[in-house]
Amino acid sequence: STGSTGVVTTGGFATTGGNVTCPSCAAVTGSGLALRFAGAAATAGFPSVQAPTAYADSRTFQSFSAMTPGGSAAISASIGGAPCTGGLSLGSTPSFTTSTLQAASVTAVVRTTTIYADYPLLSVAFALRDADGRSRVTRPTSITITGIASTVANCSVSSIDAVSGIGFCDVIVAAGGFPPIGGSASAVNASFNVLYGATTVATAPVTANLAPTVATVSLTTGSYGMLIQLPKSPRMPSETFTISAFGYSGSMKLAYFQIQIFFNASVVAEDSSITSTLYSLKTSVAQPTSNQPMAVLSVIGSAQDSKDPGIIGDNILLLRARFKVVAGATAGVTASAFTGMII
Repeated sequence: STGSTGVVTTGGFATTGGNVTCPSCAAVTGSGLALRFAGAAATAGFPSVQAPTAYADSRTFQSFSAMTPGGSAAISASIGGAPCTGGLSLGSTPSFTTSTLQAASVTAVVRTTTIYADYPLLSVAFALRDADGRSRVTRPTSITITGIASTVANCSVSSIDAVSGIGFCDVIVAAGGFPPIGGSASAVNASFNVLYGATTVATAPVTANLAPTVATVSLTTGSYGMLIQLPKSPRMPSETFTISAFGYSGSMKLAYFQIQIFFNASVVAEDSSITSTLYSLKTSVAQPTSNQPMAVLSVIGSAQDSKDPGIIGDNILLLRARFKVVAGATAGVTASAFTGMII
């Protein structure tokens, strides 16, 4: 302290009489100061305390709120100018770590604003903040979506990024909640909740639309033909989906078939998964050419039982082919992706 006289002993440094000056250092401005002066008795110019308690001057450090939660640093004190212009360091430099706080608020954004019966995914992105608006928070015990009948698909606190506080939560909406065929879309209002233990500390509204159920196309029982079923709802870039082919053989045995699926390679790609439990398959993919602007998936199927080939019946599952939306496809654009031919 400026203008103090007497004897100061710390770290082996002593001065008798005169002034001891603590410098003004920009590097520690606003950080506060904590000094301890050791002595056996009160000395002129220093705090009067009962001996042999050490003389102490304490102040609150105020700059830690600007530190990154979970970060670490060390505290040092000096007298006579250090560390700015030289001088003597006072004692040790203890290290410390700042703690993260619990989340105090959450912002939720619905990624699937319209939910479809054949793809009943409610996907929510969210961001957590503590009471000071910082994104590095103590990870919650659990996160939930309430107010809508659903089952959890992927809604784990492990998805929360430790730095940004951003995470994702996906649930599957129960089939009974969708409007009937020919009905109108209905709105659903739910809540996204953040919990520590059994205590809910933050909530955010979640609103989406449930699209009416779409009728499944089928052929008449006992008829002859084949049917390819495509998704009845949009898909996001990089998501996969399945195309299924069914056969109707009437009273005849279906022993052999050939299917060609033409697809827009700039929108979707065949995902190397074409399976059948009833038929042996041979597949090939031809890429687009100047004469054929669409890629072609060709599949030849033959009955696995050579002694009694063929299957009689309706809605015979011939194959399932998995496709993937191209990662670079423009979201929100409706594209003509498929045409087909069955032999």
